[in-house]
Amino acid sequence: MKIAIIGLGGVGGYYGGKLAQLMDSNQDLQVYFVARGAHLHAMGQSGLQLKLAEDGKTHIIYPTDTLMSISELPIVDLVLIAVKSYDLEEVVVQLKDKIHSKTEILPLLNGVGIYERVRAILPDAIIYPACIYILSWIEKPGVVVETGGSPKLIFGPDLKHPAHLPDQWTALLHQANVRYVFTKNHLKEIWTKYMYIAPYALVTARYNQTVGQVYEGEKTSQAILGIMREIEQIACHLGIQLDEDVVERSFHLAKKFDYHATTSFQRDYLQKEKKNEKELFGKAILDYGVKLGITTPVTKEIYEAL
Repeated sequence: MKIAIIGLGGVGGYYGGKLAQLMDSNQDLQVYFVARGAHLHAMGQSGLQLKLAEDGKTHIIYPTDTLMSISELPIVDLVLIAVKSYDLEEVVVQLKDKIHSKTEILPLLNGVGIYERVRAILPDAIIYPACIYILSWIEKPGVVVETGGSPKLIFGPDLKHPAHLPDQWTALLHQANVRYVFTKNHLKEIWTKYMYIAPYALVTARYNQTVGQVYEGEKTSQAILGIMREIEQIACHLGIQLDEDVVERSFHLAKKFDYHATTSFQRDYLQKEKKNEKELFGKAILDYGVKLGITTPVTKEIYEAL
C-alpha cells in the first residue's frame, strides 16, 4: 500500500509519522512525505523527529521518500491531506494525476464544507469527511511535538460511496496505536468541533485577546455565543442534529485551556504577510447563511472587522 501525507505540520507529522513507523514490520507499505522549506530539508537529512506524549520518547522516522512536490509522487492508494484550508484546492488539483479509481482520500482539516470542496474537484474519488482532536505542532524544522490530550481522529463514510469501508488502512491505524472513530454520525462530530474552533478563532483575532480574556469579557463572550448560535441554526437547517446543550458546552470548553492561550488563526492573522484561514472560520458561515436564508449578523460584524 502506498500512502501520501501532504503537509507535515503538527497534524500531518503525527499521523504520517505513526504510519511510517509501521514500515519496519510491513514490507508492502510505502509512506511518502510531501513538505516544504526548512522542514522538508531537515526531514530529508535526519528523518522526522516525532516527540510523543504517550511514551515520552522522540522517534526518528524515515519515510519511503521526502518530497517537495506532489508531482514527484507515484500513484498512491491513500492520501492524508494535512494542509491549511487556503491551500486545499491547489493540493487536490495536483492530486488528480496521482490517484487511481480506488484511491481513498482523508482530509485532516477541522472545518465545515471541506468534503464538498474536495468532491467538487474529484467527483468520483473516495473521500472521507473527518475532524481531529490533537495538540501538536512543529517545534523546529524536522521536529514535531505531540503533547497529549488523547489525539483522536473521527471520520465517516463517503457520502457518495457509503458502502465503501476503509478496512485496509484502519487496520494500519490500529497497528500504529492511533485512536480513531469511524461513525455514520460524523457530520454531528464535524459541526460540533467547528462550533468551538470557529467562534474562538474569529473573536480572539478580532480583539487580539487570549482565549481566557475573550471567555471572560462581556462583549467578547457575547460575540462568541452569538456566532455559536448562528452555527447551530445553520446545522439545524442542514438536518444535522447537534446536542441541545452544544452552545453552552462549546462556550465553556475555554476553561479547559490555558487562560493565556492564543488560537492558531489569531497568530497567523497577526502576521500580516502570512495567509490565514479567515474564509474557513468566517466566510463559510456567511455563505451557508445566504444559501439557507439565515441571518448571521454577529459573524458578519466580526468577519468584516477582520
